[in-house]
Amino acid sequence: MKGAPHPISSDCETPSKSTPLDRPKPFECPPVFSEWSDQPEFLNKLINTFIVETQRDMESLRAALASRNSAAAASIAHRIKGGAATVGAEPMRGEAARLEALGRTGRLPEALECMTSLHSEFERFCSYVSHLTLPPVA
Repeated sequence: MKGAPHPISSDCETPSKSTPLDRPKPFECPPVFSEWSDQPEFLNKLINTFIVETQRDMESLRAALASRNSAAAASIAHRIKGGAATVGAEPMRGEAARLEALGRTGRLPEALECMTSLHSEFERFCSYVSHLTLPPVA
């Protein structure tokens, strides 16, 4: 995920690599894309900002869980959940919501397991959007 920005289409075309039918796509075109479809650079920046900030948040989340700080883990998971909802990463949003709830109730062993699922969904999201392309800018 580090390196060049991931281009993204404002029309949310499906990437060439398909998602297995038994799993939901890691990304659905959110309403914000319709609102900003005439500004593909903004959409590209939105996705890239989400990726960079989520990488940072995932590191902080790992540290919070390692230090058994369930309140911090819940707060970080909440932030990830909001970002995922903004960019349409619904499976990731669901895992972040689950981790947030586990952190709020102090269920750290389950939160650690959920962290693995959240990380997997983040990787799927990044892989998926890396195959989307920006339309030509007129």
